[in-house]
Amino acid sequence: RHSDPTVTWIGHATVLVQMDHRTFLTDPIWSAKPFPLSFVGPMRFAPPALTLDALPPIDFVLISHNHYDHLDVPTLRWLAARGTRFFVPLGDAGWLRRAGIHPVDELDWWDRRVVDGLEIHCVPAQHWSGRRLTDDCASLWAGWVVTGATRRFYFAGDSGYFPGFADIGRLLGPFVL
Repeated sequence: RHSDPTVTWIGHATVLVQMDHRTFLTDPIWSAKPFPLSFVGPMRFAPPALTLDALPPIDFVLISHNHYDHLDVPTLRWLAARGTRFFVPLGDAGWLRRAGIHPVDELDWWDRRVVDGLEIHCVPAQHWSGRRLTDDCASLWAGWVVTGATRRFYFAGDSGYFPGFADIGRLLGPFVL
């Protein structure tokens, strides 16, 4: 396992992070068109910076919300087949489980889990959720903080500015990555 911390932008909100001897991804999306209908929806502007096959083993994935350009089921299935663990905001585990993606931890704001010495915190964000016409804001959206022995990483997802940033920084910061 690596020892030097790295952050590699893959595209959109997908970031490959290596810190404290663990490797994780945020909102991984490798699909060319992250939308359920092939004849509508946005296309990628540029290919991912790495191919899926070029990724190192991924310990876990953080999902900020369930929009198609953040919760990409084909990519998540590929990662699940390789033993990756998934963390999602409250109300989104069902999407993954119905797609055969396991294991999934579903967290509410300010919940935390400990994985191999890293603390994973689900934190508030200013956004919204929805994958269908009838499920606006039916599930949570979130940011994530990962704290280890040597580094602290913050991923805000698609959050717009909101006063909660100060609380997150005060309670879990300062952030180095």
